[in-house]
Amino acid sequence: MRSAAYVALVGAAWLGIWYVRVVATRFLLLRTHAGGTRLALQALRLHAQRETPADPTALTHHVLVPAEGGRPGISFWAPGPSEPSPFVGPDENRMEAVIRLTRTAHILVARLGPLSVRDPAAVRPHNAMAGMPEGSMRLDHITLVQTGAGPAHRHTIGFLNGKRITDWHLDFDGWAY
Repeated sequence: MRSAAYVALVGAAWLGIWYVRVVATRFLLLRTHAGGTRLALQALRLHAQRETPADPTALTHHVLVPAEGGRPGISFWAPGPSEPSPFVGPDENRMEAVIRLTRTAHILVARLGPLSVRDPAAVRPHNAMAGMPEGSMRLDHITLVQTGAGPAHRHTIGFLNGKRITDWHLDFDGWAY
């Protein structure tokens, strides 16, 4: 009986330490990227309060990404509020919006750059497969679909761990998304 209590106590302590490390790491990353402790705390509070939308297909929230650094602003309706994302990729692509649909599904809006330096939307799904890890595979055909922002080229990529990404490549107002 004593050994079971000991194992439970050690397990609870390990879980508590792990949780504190995750929160501390997230806080430090946010503080570094968000530009200060106050912004990092606000972002952590927002993340903790986030709930998934009751209907992930209902467009109930207006998302506004302001113009910045020569990039035009964008706005659209989404099923939930956007979380702040400081991510800027190595080739200056930016994660402009992160909208949680469920605990494991999100909408990520990424601005890839001006079309003057990017391939058109019809070509980008082919390029996306070239950069995927070994064992990834396209799960469907590239399909042309109509969106509120214009035509998009959609495809789904599956990974060995069971996760998948559905990419919608579109060109809008001189920019690649």
